[in-house]
Amino acid sequence: MRVIVIGGGITGLFVAYYLRKSGYDATIVDRTEGKVRTSVFNAGLLTPSFAPAPPIGLAKIASTLFGPRGAIYISPREVLKNIGWFWTALRSGLTTHQADIMKYAERSLELYREFFASEAIEADVVEGVLSTYVNSQDAERYAKELGGKLLGEKETTEMGLRGFGGGVLLEKELSLNPAKLLPNMTKRLTEMGVRFESIGESKLVTESGTVKAVEADGKRIEGDCFVVTAGAWCRNLLHPLGFDPKVLPARGMVMIFDTNGKRFFDHGFLFEDYGIGLVQHNPTTLRLTSFFELTGFNEAWKESRKRWLLQTTERHFSQLGSLKCVEEGMGYRPCTPDQLPVLGAIPGYGNLFMASGNCRLGLTLGPVTGHVTASLIRGENPQDLPWRFFEASRFGGPHQQQ
Repeated sequence: MRVIVIGGGITGLFVAYYLRKSGYDATIVDRTEGKVRTSVFNAGLLTPSFAPAPPIGLAKIASTLFGPRGAIYISPREVLKNIGWFWTALRSGLTTHQADIMKYAERSLELYREFFASEAIEADVVEGVLSTYVNSQDAERYAKELGGKLLGEKETTEMGLRGFGGGVLLEKELSLNPAKLLPNMTKRLTEMGVRFESIGESKLVTESGTVKAVEADGKRIEGDCFVVTAGAWCRNLLHPLGFDPKVLPARGMVMIFDTNGKRFFDHGFLFEDYGIGLVQHNPTTLRLTSFFELTGFNEAWKESRKRWLLQTTERHFSQLGSLKCVEEGMGYRPCTPDQLPVLGAIPGYGNLFMASGNCRLGLTLGPVTGHVTASLIRGENPQDLPWRFFEASRFGGPHQQQ
């Protein structure tokens, strides 16, 4: 059976990886060649303990009337354009399935370790993630909740930071360099027999409730089964078929700095009070990430937003100002209103699946999403994982479009 995976980011790569290991003929189709920026321009952190994304409450939406608040910004225009999405977000939040998404993410971290043990892929993997807090009482509280190692102000200062009352060290969690993982994984998949096709802005061709092909610009690729892993663009692909996966793009920003051979940190960091990630991948590369902004597909960043990110980070890592920024990037995180993934068969179509909606956890959840999707295509039910809470069918079924 030939399976067409639509979307060449980290999720699509892991779906193809597990399909190929199951013996399927897999082809990855993407609208771009080279960097898939949403997967390359992310935090580079694998953090199941911090899996829940920031809940979108009424206070957050109301604050957008006065402009951005820290890392989070929700455009009033987007609220008006997507009233139903935000109404669901207000009602659902993350209160029901936090334990499920954390269990799901923990399994993904196990699969990452198995993956790196079996595949010779270089990705600058670094052990340990430290979550820092200005208030020491916050550090104490989260250390109890997460079961991590509590560090005090003196210990965080010795690590090269300042101005934090404490932190929580999750020694088993990881950081990695997505700019290395994606191309090296693509090379490995090619060796395994996975094909890669670039066809621009594509559409799905259906007939009597069955997907026949994906096509764009006069190019047509046929298959027996199709998996949509196109991230924030999933809605564009599936809405014409009568199904709305309720995925909106939440953009985030990445800045890459050259450390000129100096090693500053031995762990990845999450500045929890600000929603900022800081990771040193290797002796020359430091990654700074932030922002959760619901502004649609908007490419422009205000200089004031970059200035906030740099000034806030430099307040706690004073040497940032001496480093040269060598690359800036922006990615669209695919977010659902309940902040949970969208998995499984699309109602009304016998050979169409979706694997996306991982929001800020796209990198973290890549392996487990691929594992579950391959299992479902094989006709199996991975009962050890709470994937049914993430089924695409929770958003209803489509009307058939011939």
